[in-house]
Amino acid sequence: MKTYDKKISQLINLYLRAERRLINIISAKKVKGHVTDFYESMLKQVKLELMQLQLQSAKSSKELVNELYLEAYQNSLEALGISNIGDGFAQLHKNAIEVLSDNLINNFAEVNNQVGRRIEDSIRNIGLTDAQMKFATGQTINQLQDELVNNLIKRGIGGITDKRGRVIPFTSYAELLSRSIVAETQNTCVMNVAKEHEKDLVKMTQHNTTCPICAVYEGRVYSLTGKDERFPKLINIPGFNKGYNNIHPRCRHRITPYIEKYNDVKEDIKNSNKPFEIPKEKEESINKYLEEQKEKVRLRNEKKEYEKYRQILGEEAPKTLKEYKELKYNNSKLWEDIKIFADSKASGRIAQNATFKQWIDIVNKVNDKIVGITTPNGIKILELSHHGVERFIGDGEKRIGVSVESVSDALSNPLEIKDVKTDKLGRKSQKFVGEKATVSINPETGNIIQTNPTSSKVAEKLKRRIKDDKLE
Repeated sequence: MKTYDKKISQLINLYLRAERRLINIISAKKVKGHVTDFYESMLKQVKLELMQLQLQSAKSSKELVNELYLEAYQNSLEALGISNIGDGFAQLHKNAIEVLSDNLINNFAEVNNQVGRRIEDSIRNIGLTDAQMKFATGQTINQLQDELVNNLIKRGIGGITDKRGRVIPFTSYAELLSRSIVAETQNTCVMNVAKEHEKDLVKMTQHNTTCPICAVYEGRVYSLTGKDERFPKLINIPGFNKGYNNIHPRCRHRITPYIEKYNDVKEDIKNSNKPFEIPKEKEESINKYLEEQKEKVRLRNEKKEYEKYRQILGEEAPKTLKEYKELKYNNSKLWEDIKIFADSKASGRIAQNATFKQWIDIVNKVNDKIVGITTPNGIKILELSHHGVERFIGDGEKRIGVSVESVSDALSNPLEIKDVKTDKLGRKSQKFVGEKATVSINPETGNIIQTNPTSSKVAEKLKRRIKDDKLE
């Protein structure tokens, strides 16, 4: 691995870690004082994190561009057979490095600013009016904080919006910038070295696998100035014609100085002037490239998925991507449980402080103490639905949870059994009202559908009725 590959990885990891820290800032911020003070303090921390990220990415950007340029500079001189660089590094190259570095830094600054605005807008748009903010309690703030975290976990913390209106996520855009700068920097250097030493011809690299765009242009010799009419102009090539000095983002193709005495010029003239269309012999190369890209997309998506589960599961998440893959592909039952739990938490159907351990403990206790119970009217409890587990836990806002013991008591010793009801989809349910919990089950399948706390007033009323019936 080249040293700049390590720098690219470090730059990408800066953004991965920053994303986790930003969500942690929002989720872990303690409620103190007035609600407006709370949000202002949160925004201050978010802005500080983004400022530190900008300083770190700027430093890394300069180091990366400098290293990329110097490597291309040395390789170009070797290709030209030049060992004496005269008075040293020309101002031409110093200026190029500065421009490339500044462009990369500014691009990172733009995505950082976009993310800052997205988080600020999310905080300001969670539904509080000025009057509500005035009278908001600590509990209300906690609930709104949970809503904000849910929003950021499900939709991400933002990024750059492209020309088609798609939002490129924060970390994905950082990776795109980091990898795209490689070809742009090195190609810029080659063009400057050629200009400095009055060389006009460059050759574009050719690869075993290539995308359909680059397949048309790779392996050809180009004239930088257009003065050598034997070869096509580089300035007419996509990307280069707009000053990017690479064909497209993430492009692997490079230009190198072309020295006629080391090459078959007649063959290169013929090859370079062929029609700019995909030749049949490159179809296999393109297909291989497309398969490679599919695999890369799969791996990138897997990494994003892992990061999402890290945010939701916290300390309960697999510690590494390798452990995550091991779980996903070799422990299907546990993985399925984690997916269901994570979806419930990310969707706000269970409280944000709920843990996967809590979820599994409820499932195990239900299987131990409830599944197998036969109700007084003869229904055997056979299963607990995922929605049922959610209702045991509660969402921490509108619904409070119930204990396994209270549900067991409601099914074994109900104060009241309601009549069977059928919904619009033909699904049947029957309620069992207990002293502490009210449970809905499907009388045909024995599936627990949902649970709710029984109000003390309802419980007392039903107990009095039972007592009165016994006296009669």
